[in-house]
Amino acid sequence: MTHILEHGIKIISILIFYLFSNITHAQNLQQDTLFKPLMTKAQKHFNRSEWELANVNYEKAFAIEKGNYFTGFFNNGYSYIQRSKYDSAYIYLLKAHQSDWENFYYKAKSTRLWDRNTLQFDKLRHLRDSSIQKYATLDSSLIHEMSKILFLDQLYRGFVIDSVRSEFGRGSIQDELVRNIRNEQDQALLQNVEKIILKYGYPGVSLVGKKYSTAAFLVIQHSDIPTMSKYLPILKALAQKKELPISTVALMEDRVLLGEGKKQLYGTQIMTYDDGKSFVRPIEDPDNLDIRRAAIGLKPMAEYVIKWKIIWNVEDFKKEMQLKEDKEKANKSEHK
Repeated sequence: MTHILEHGIKIISILIFYLFSNITHAQNLQQDTLFKPLMTKAQKHFNRSEWELANVNYEKAFAIEKGNYFTGFFNNGYSYIQRSKYDSAYIYLLKAHQSDWENFYYKAKSTRLWDRNTLQFDKLRHLRDSSIQKYATLDSSLIHEMSKILFLDQLYRGFVIDSVRSEFGRGSIQDELVRNIRNEQDQALLQNVEKIILKYGYPGVSLVGKKYSTAAFLVIQHSDIPTMSKYLPILKALAQKKELPISTVALMEDRVLLGEGKKQLYGTQIMTYDDGKSFVRPIEDPDNLDIRRAAIGLKPMAEYVIKWKIIWNVEDFKKEMQLKEDKEKANKSEHK
């Protein structure tokens, strides 16, 4: 009888557990379903300077989800400022400041948040002064230099190269011309960055803040394998000290490994053919890839590769990788 009772209690406990899990999952799904459209709607109203509607939708969204959303916090506060509702504005601007004071500083400056009316309120003036004081701990002249380097590093990447390839095609004469110009500029920027490192040390978070802490890194990453290999141990040590994101250093580590004829660890390196088709380059232990990515703050591989129009399936990837390895071995055997 006791055994039957204990067995019954176990069954009831399991049922309650699964019922609770399903309810929680359903609630989370419902929250996600409601939250994202509200945030999107609020952002659209904000972009149109429809301040009241922006506030209404941001408030509805934040009533559902209590996470950390810097842009939403700032935009909601800024919208309240435009409606002269300064107490409500302060609540959200404080959250934005606590979330990311540096981003708050740049955002407030670019949106011209601080005017005579805003600064009449002690709380809001204190927020401005606090971000200014923290910014003053950084090297403003070096920030100016790194901002120029970052701009030039990205100038022939992204919009320019995408526009040329859209107009003339990948692998075209025009595409090659842009790449040659970019390569020459990369060399000049590398020389500049190496001079800065010799003079100041690596310009990381403590010198130039989070926004520009990766500027020198990007220039080094756009150099050759020997240069990257030289700096990789230094950059990994700096990442441990939070001078730059460890997830960023993973990009260089993968690139160096592939350059040395090995397999990448984090799956950050994607190859795109001239016809526009992309594929993931060889990965060591792909079964545990997402575990390694999560450990350094990278999103799952399936999400990462979407922008290249790649559908990630680890079993398919392993089969494709094995076929390529077998083909390479066969080619080497033929040329012996």
